[in-house]
Amino acid sequence: MDFAYAYRRFAHDRPGLAATTVRSLPGYEEQLRELEAAALEPLLRLIYRHGIRDDRGIHVARFVRSALHGFVTIEAASGFRLPESIDESFTSAIDALDLVLTHYGRNKP
Repeated sequence: MDFAYAYRRFAHDRPGLAATTVRSLPGYEEQLRELEAAALEPLLRLIYRHGIRDDRGIHVARFVRSALHGFVTIEAASGFRLPESIDESFTSAIDALDLVLTHYGRNKP
């Protein structure tokens, strides 16, 4: 899942900027709307590749974004203190996300 690795690299390379992606800045909502739509496009393509093309897409996008943001936020705060590899944990998390998306895409309500 290239998107997830790119998201993590972005968070590592630009921690201050990554932190600002959580919410729009007051007074800049209109200017940021187009940029936010462009940033969402790669995530939606990932979701569509998993066969999720109906109105559930935005809910799945929020789930994926929350999972990735949670991981990189904890990592940035040095919250993973156990000796096991953080890179392996991230790979495991991405594998799990991929399984969930695949299952979700195949099992439409």
